[in-house]
Amino acid sequence: MREFITDFYNYHFYWLVPVLTWIGIQLFKFIYDRVETGKWHLERLTGSGGMPSSHSALVMCLATIVGKTYGINTPVFESSAPVGSSHKSIAGSFAKALAIDTLCCSPPE
Repeated sequence: MREFITDFYNYHFYWLVPVLTWIGIQLFKFIYDRVETGKWHLERLTGSGGMPSSHSALVMCLATIVGKTYGINTPVFESSAPVGSSHKSIAGSFAKALAIDTLCCSPPE
């Protein structure tokens, strides 16, 4: 059984570690929200938004794995690192644009 788990981990390393990172961040936000509000909000497990960003953590984790595996002076890392670092700034810009659009174009009450 141990050999199966080791082989599974080694074979699926590139998607397993980022997904586990995403799950860990979502659980952290869920528990943190419970501590802050005193209530369980199940939408924190699957919903987006808030910090830390689970989506950014997933992308940066994958870029880190690529850098550690192939080296930081390789074309594959040089193409994955900007995707990881720009993901957060693009998401923030998009959120600001949505907020402005929502404020400007909300229906009259």
